[in-house]
Amino acid sequence: MGLPNQEAALEFLDELREGGKGVRVYTHNDADGLTSAAVLLTALSSMGIPARVRVLPTEGCLPGTDVGKGPSIVLDMGSGVLHLLEPESKILVIDHHEVRSEPPDGVVFVNPRLAGDDRETSASAVVYTLLRGLLKLEESEAPKPALVGAYGDNAVPLEGPRGTVATVERDGVEAGLVEVREPGYRAFGRATRPAKELISRLSGEDVAEELESRLGKEVLSKPLNELEAEEERDLISEHVRLDGEAERWIGRAHVLEDDRGAPELTDPDEAATVLNACGRHGGEAIGIALAMGKFLPVETARLYREEHRRAIREALEVAENVTEKKEGFIHVRGGDRIPHSVIGPVSQMLCEERDEVVVGTAKMGDVIKVSIRVPEGSDVDAGDAASEAAEAVGGTGGGHERAAGAEIPAGRLDDFLKELSKRL
Repeated sequence: MGLPNQEAALEFLDELREGGKGVRVYTHNDADGLTSAAVLLTALSSMGIPARVRVLPTEGCLPGTDVGKGPSIVLDMGSGVLHLLEPESKILVIDHHEVRSEPPDGVVFVNPRLAGDDRETSASAVVYTLLRGLLKLEESEAPKPALVGAYGDNAVPLEGPRGTVATVERDGVEAGLVEVREPGYRAFGRATRPAKELISRLSGEDVAEELESRLGKEVLSKPLNELEAEEERDLISEHVRLDGEAERWIGRAHVLEDDRGAPELTDPDEAATVLNACGRHGGEAIGIALAMGKFLPVETARLYREEHRRAIREALEVAENVTEKKEGFIHVRGGDRIPHSVIGPVSQMLCEERDEVVVGTAKMGDVIKVSIRVPEGSDVDAGDAASEAAEAVGGTGGGHERAAGAEIPAGRLDDFLKELSKRL
């Protein structure tokens, strides 16, 4: 079963190739947007279609660009502003967010939600699924960036991917690009932190010390990705015996094959963080090149990652003083003290730390950017709540069940929070 409007989308690309025309590509600046661009550019290159990419911080910026003034492809955005696109324009929109308007005539719109399913996906997985017939997997390694994008958008549940993301996983495994670890630890730092350090963070130093005495220093001193699958299974078995709560971090994990000498690129979760850092700190081109498997950008990307980490550390310190309890959630009132570029990661980290719904807000020009994060296992739907509450105050919002966002008028924040309380 194909994606909605898949045939029309492939015809769109065939017409570009036959007409010898280039295309403008517009994508989001997060990991999912950058990996979507990487997968698309790989396919366009194989078809001989030249492309120019523009990376945008929000969907709201799209109508102010040159989109539609020539063949255009929009990735990881567009579902909320379809009605603002020019009718009869040659535009292909590939997205996965909530559909809030109808596309005008001439606009080809690919979104799994049109079929009423696959909410737990990413733009990168949708782009990959759409174009997989054009990609030579062993050469392009396209399943890797597609999976990274899914991790970046919280679209890989603990029990494993579904729908389009499951297609990405299957192709990656068959091509020898992705290794599945099940059971495996789903905790950040698999590729770069010693197992002992990671377990200390999850269960405390006493548990980590006991595991080291049982399994040996050699095992606990390595990052999880460097262990054999059997060694990780044994570690998990002993860990759960000592601390039953550890099961909340155990599920279906993934290790990426990568020969660039950068351990962080072997873990889709850590790789997504690197790409988010690039996209949010001016290194969009570096991030896309990195996602396409290029060697040169690795060191530069690490610099962006360090800048991103510093910004998050500083924002977390500020968050301690601007956090307030609301009905149904914790609100981080970032204002102009927390950069809008990191309010999402800050909200995610606080959500994981406190196991509560966290709503982070920060000024972004003349609007307020909102990031909503919901803990695993909650019955709250962040995407629906963001969409409905934002619409009630004249803004726009949407997203996924556990991660969503919104943009609202600066003067309507308190009204928005009241609307959100009704839904959370």
